[in-house]
Amino acid sequence: MPLIPFREKRAWISFITILLVSSIYFTYLVIVTHSENPPRFHYLAHLALVAVFAFVLLDVALHVGLYWLSPVDSRMPRDERELLIEFKATRIAFIILVMLSMIVAAVIVHVNGDYWLLGNIVIMALVISELVNYGMRILYYRRGI
Repeated sequence: MPLIPFREKRAWISFITILLVSSIYFTYLVIVTHSENPPRFHYLAHLALVAVFAFVLLDVALHVGLYWLSPVDSRMPRDERELLIEFKATRIAFIILVMLSMIVAAVIVHVNGDYWLLGNIVIMALVISELVNYGMRILYYRRGI
């Protein structure tokens, strides 16, 4: 079985934590806002704050655990291949972010509704672009680019 590079492990950690926390957050947000008594802004703001704290704590804890398990790999400088993977993944994620931003801007202009939910569409665009970023990094590491 081939050895997984340290930075690919970091990409997996970030990808999984973003996917896990955001999917729980957005699913719960849809369920709560479509209930008979939609919650007030303060409840939704606390929900968003809990999601951010959960993401930060989970991501930091997993990264610290990874550094603790492989201290030698964590101190290795990035080589040209890893820089290329990072640049290519970031370029694709930026293109996705720009396209999603245009779509979100059109939705916000043409749809009347709850501004909190429209704001969460912006957050969802950011989350999708970050998932693309880390997903492309994982794909490039798997391909051996």
